[in-house]
Amino acid sequence: MVCFLITSERKLVEELRMHLAWRWFTGLGFDQEIPHHSTFSKNRHGRFQESKLFEQLFEHIVNP
Repeated sequence: MVCFLITSERKLVEELRMHLAWRWFTGLGFDQEIPHHSTFSKNRHGRFQESKLFEQLFEHIVNP
């Protein structure tokens, strides 16, 4: 995950804890618990492995 200089799931969780803008960007409410970094990793490596979701997201960001 190199989007916006976030290079790992651990870094994403750290950013979510420190910056409210990341909570807004990811759709997490201010009172919601931040998922454990392994949740993001498991989804990226397992659940979405066969999906084109990340490719579509990348295309959307690069070619708005």
